[in-house]
Amino acid sequence: MSLTKNNTIFKIVGISIATSLLFSTLFFFLYFYRIIPILKIDTTTPTDTHFALYEAIINELLDGIQKGEIEAAYNKTSPVFQKKTSLDNFKKMTDELQSSQSIPSSPCTLTEYSEPFSGSIEGLTDTYMIVQTKCEVTENNEIKGFNVEFIEDEGKSKISFINPYKNLVVHKKNP
Repeated sequence: MSLTKNNTIFKIVGISIATSLLFSTLFFFLYFYRIIPILKIDTTTPTDTHFALYEAIINELLDGIQKGEIEAAYNKTSPVFQKKTSLDNFKKMTDELQSSQSIPSSPCTLTEYSEPFSGSIEGLTDTYMIVQTKCEVTENNEIKGFNVEFIEDEGKSKISFINPYKNLVVHKKNP
């Protein structure tokens, strides 16, 4: 009689285990393939408008230089930049950039920017809120880039400093 009771208990335990596994598998399947997609969890990062703003200003300046509209490009820089750099020196700088092929033929992409910080500019007595950025473009497997600083001028961000990378940055895969 005890053998019959043991068989019955084993059957009940076996059926319980099989049922538990079946329903657990069914639950996970439904949860990950049906419920989660319905919830549409947004895993994308929020859009930062500063990236687009700074990138547009830099590319507008570079576009003007590429088109030979040097004076128009110069006029889009901040008054601080214009105090430190005459139009003739700006023309010389753009000539050097073009002859060294530092000006990319396609728009650059802003890769980073700093929070505004208070700082002075060499040769000037005022203090400014400065934002530092980096803008890069890959052409012919070489990265061309610029370090660009912005300051606020009458509520608009304007370029106060631009410096191309001295040497092209080349990224290579390690074998």
